[in-house]
Amino acid sequence: MDQFQRWMQEELKEREHQGLLRQTADYSRWIDFCSNDYLGIGRDRVLEASIEMWLKEWNCASYSSGGSRLISGHAAHHEAVERFIATQHQTEAALLFDSGYMANHGLITALGKRGTTFLLDAHCHSSIVRSAHQSQADHVYKFAHNRLDALEQKLRTTKGRIIVYVERVYSMDGDCADISSLLEMCSLYDAQLIVDEAHAFGWQGPQRIGMVHAPHKALLARVFTYGKGAGCHGASIAGSRMLRDYLVNFSAPFIYTTATTPHLVAAIRSAYDYLLVHAERTAALLDNIAYWKNHMGASTAGDGPIQIIRHPQAGALAAMAQSEGLGVKAILPPTVKPEHTCLRVCLHSYQKQEDMQRLIALIQQNL
Repeated sequence: MDQFQRWMQEELKEREHQGLLRQTADYSRWIDFCSNDYLGIGRDRVLEASIEMWLKEWNCASYSSGGSRLISGHAAHHEAVERFIATQHQTEAALLFDSGYMANHGLITALGKRGTTFLLDAHCHSSIVRSAHQSQADHVYKFAHNRLDALEQKLRTTKGRIIVYVERVYSMDGDCADISSLLEMCSLYDAQLIVDEAHAFGWQGPQRIGMVHAPHKALLARVFTYGKGAGCHGASIAGSRMLRDYLVNFSAPFIYTTATTPHLVAAIRSAYDYLLVHAERTAALLDNIAYWKNHMGASTAGDGPIQIIRHPQAGALAAMAQSEGLGVKAILPPTVKPEHTCLRVCLHSYQKQEDMQRLIALIQQNL
């Protein structure tokens, strides 16, 4: 065994010794309390007919793109769906990416040049934090989670181009950012705000595709991820036409990645089409959230489908639930700090109340 093999083995053994070894697992045999398919659009395959319709409409003979959009992969359907997305989110333009992680990385590293400072909410997703540190930005600072006073303290002492990055709904906390107040504060200090909308899509806003915001001088971009409430995959960045042009020229993940396939573009368009006319799944999801919070009381936290139960033995609690056929996940270090170890329960439109009650009873007996 060479030195690199030994080094990897030692790292894995240490992680296992800490009880934090990550492993892939097939959760399909359990009752789903962990997936991000909040509305069940992915599991019910309700988009299939619409996807085929759009592929025929666009006369797509292949599922392959064949190259990056700056070489051979670009097609009229990319721009058509991007214009549609921009219209739905009341912005000038949008740009498609293959995943939320790549959208955040492509946006942050393109903007993170000398003279830029990122101010990140302390609970921002790894894709945001890692990308900011990998950029060429002068500084990357975190401010206390959802604390406007902590952000203002940073803004008062920060110079140059300032970008504040937050999530509409925090994936490891389930709570929401106060976007209106953040926009006011960013305007006051000549900063720009970027909002990751990944976990808001499908249940927030009057059209269930995120909250509506009119154009605002401090709102630089919003990132929409489609692998959650939309039940498919991919992402888009919505903002000004100038931002889109800038990303086409400076975002490495866009420039050097094979273009989003016609099938995925059709799936994204179909998800919007479905959500814009079907309110019943979101209504069922909200009913289940209310049922859960009513029965769990103060022991659960979260404003939407992500519900958090802080518990030092969350791993053992998750294993206990899984042994009962309830597919719930514990969130452990290093994903979160030790004091934030928790059971992360994802609720869905298709959840049965009797299944929720089983999980509630198990949790309450072991708190």
